[in-house]
Amino acid sequence: MGTINSKSTNSRSIQRQTQLANDTVDYGSLIPQGLYGIITQDYDANVVTKLMRLGKLAPFYKGLVDPPVFPLGQDQESLEQNLCLDKSKFKLLYTKTAECPICLLWYPACINYSRCCHQPICTECFLQLRRPLDTLSPVYCPFCVRSDFGVIHTPPEWSQYHIAFNDRHPGFGPRTEKWTKEKRVVLNLDDPDVVLVDQVRPHWQEEMADKLSKRRRHSSVLSGSGSTRRVVVRPRNRTMTAVSQRLQTYSAGYIEDLDLHGDAQVNNTNIRSNGNVNGNSNGNNNGNGRVDNYRQLDLEDLLILETIRRTHSN
Repeated sequence: MGTINSKSTNSRSIQRQTQLANDTVDYGSLIPQGLYGIITQDYDANVVTKLMRLGKLAPFYKGLVDPPVFPLGQDQESLEQNLCLDKSKFKLLYTKTAECPICLLWYPACINYSRCCHQPICTECFLQLRRPLDTLSPVYCPFCVRSDFGVIHTPPEWSQYHIAFNDRHPGFGPRTEKWTKEKRVVLNLDDPDVVLVDQVRPHWQEEMADKLSKRRRHSSVLSGSGSTRRVVVRPRNRTMTAVSQRLQTYSAGYIEDLDLHGDAQVNNTNIRSNGNVNGNSNGNNNGNGRVDNYRQLDLEDLLILETIRRTHSN
């Protein structure tokens, strides 16, 4: 039964990937183009696809090593075939290009731009940015180091999303006069067209808390290595460990005996290699009997009991 469910799940996954590969938004793909190879995707692919379909995030375009020069020469005609685009669509996309400063590849100018300094960034590079694992600080812009990094997608003029976008942000586009002259233009975090790094990871808080918890547990285990203190593991179905039971059993009698017969004097000659404690040879038999009662406690237990006794005496 489990094998049948697994095969069914794999079949649906393959069908979904095939559908996404065939679907396009503004002649761009809905699946990554392999820029970062087999790196594990820690973002929500469904959220990314939805943002692309809404025109708020640029689709996955194929990056070029060099911008094409039109009309295309013989050495560049193979680009159209490699991108699976006809000449009209290729020219429509790559007549105006922008270089992503992170991967240094050239893309159609209608990609994403940082909300703060309007630097171009491809979608695959944007999805690699995330909050640091050791802190909850927001992601900083890799270009101007402004906090809460986010991008805005500027649809091309021939896109179905261009008219609505232009109504919300008139004059905003790739390298327009408004961007080049007004360097201080920064879109707000709550702008409906801004996509923040956290938005493509809607469960980032839970995942971050889980990672930090695992890291703290790992650090606590490492800090215990090489220490002389014993690590006591508390069983699930018991309220006290064996050590705490022994301490509870002997603490009352230990405190009473030492209060009646004086402080215990423990020196190196009284401690044997097996951890037992011998009574003072000058003491009487009754005193030796009381000390014998504590022989099954090791030195650390005795020190704890002595600390408890001194606390009571104060």
